[in-house]
Amino acid sequence: MNKEDIRPFSFYSDREKLGSSDNSYKVRTDGQNLFAKITSIQIDQSDLSKIANKVSLYQRLQHKSIIKFLSIFKDDDKLGYMSPFCKSESLKERLTFLDSTEKMIVLYGFACALKYLKDNKIYPTNLNGLEKIILDDSKYPQLSGFYF
Repeated sequence: MNKEDIRPFSFYSDREKLGSSDNSYKVRTDGQNLFAKITSIQIDQSDLSKIANKVSLYQRLQHKSIIKFLSIFKDDDKLGYMSPFCKSESLKERLTFLDSTEKMIVLYGFACALKYLKDNKIYPTNLNGLEKIILDDSKYPQLSGFYF
């Protein structure tokens, strides 16, 4: 993987900023809605092999409670990633509306996802908030945004 192999974010012209954050977008491409997040990570030629290894690993993850990692892109010299767009809300926004059974389902799904990641030798260090857990339409949790 070369720095030139990573698409620029400007390639995705049909995009809409999400919330007040400067770095989260809803992108429409090939008839699909995707979530795009620009990280604070600077892309450096020396880091590309490490990034390529992570991308390869993340793209192979297949779990009911983990939002699929699709690709990376660059915005100037910053790294970004894409995943499917989830119209549902984060656990942070929904927690007070869940009954005790639903909270147990969320806890179980979260624990299963963490076990799956551990079994695949992935130790996310940035699961620091309930907004990283998205609830699908059936209120089942899905982890997102732990990639970089």
